[in-house]
Amino acid sequence: MHIAKYLVIGGAGACVDITFYLALVYGLDTHYLLAGAVSFVFSTLVNYYLGIRFLFRRNTRFSSTKEMFLIYIVSSLGLTFHQLILYTAVSHMEFHLVLAKIITMGIVFFWNYSARTYYIFAEGKNS
Repeated sequence: MHIAKYLVIGGAGACVDITFYLALVYGLDTHYLLAGAVSFVFSTLVNYYLGIRFLFRRNTRFSSTKEMFLIYIVSSLGLTFHQLILYTAVSHMEFHLVLAKIITMGIVFFWNYSARTYYIFAEGKNS
């Protein structure tokens, strides 16, 4: 059930991600890697807010400062994975920009879900 809720939250973030990506690439003629990074940052903010609001419970495992630091670390690693996968799919595998973005979002979704669920917001564990 937990992953189902995260899929809904991730779906909202994915809508933000793909909308910004398409607007930047096709509307503003932005390079696909820059557009991918910008759209990823916006979708990460949406995912974080919705996740804290509707799915993850804040706990005493980490202080608020450390929790936010960990979110940024996880998100930074996610962005790194995102950019590497997107670049590889477009530049080396010659995937269409939109298909490459969708595949990339799917792969990075599992990284974000796993890191947040099993580490940052894991219940009953001490740091």
